[in-house]
Amino acid sequence: WEAFPTALSKLDFEGFMAICFDNVHDAEAVLNYYKDYNVTNTSDYRPLLSTITTDSLFRCATHNISNVIALDKTNTALNYMYHFNHISSFAPVAFPDDEECWDAVCHGIELAYVFEPDLTIANGSYTPQEWQLA
Repeated sequence: WEAFPTALSKLDFEGFMAICFDNVHDAEAVLNYYKDYNVTNTSDYRPLLSTITTDSLFRCATHNISNVIALDKTNTALNYMYHFNHISSFAPVAFPDDEECWDAVCHGIELAYVFEPDLTIANGSYTPQEWQLA
């Protein structure tokens, strides 16, 4: 929440969205896409802005480059895309200073399943289901 340390009103959120896009139609399209997002605190739109920002920086960029690679007839490399959505039992150990990551999936946590580091060093451990996922 460094960019917006205090609550972000709906009016400020919509104004910020309008500034971020070249034209009002793009901003409206994005807002329409997220119209069903459950804003639990209607006086603070930072969680929705965070979701939109994360999607634009990671999900959209990854999707776009994966499509380019997949459609390139000269490319012989395999192209995989995944969506990691498991909330890790050891998230408080992995992100001790980021409470918002304790009950969410934050960027990079999937690497613990790919590389299986020894979590006991940080007083963490995998559940049996997480071992199977790894």
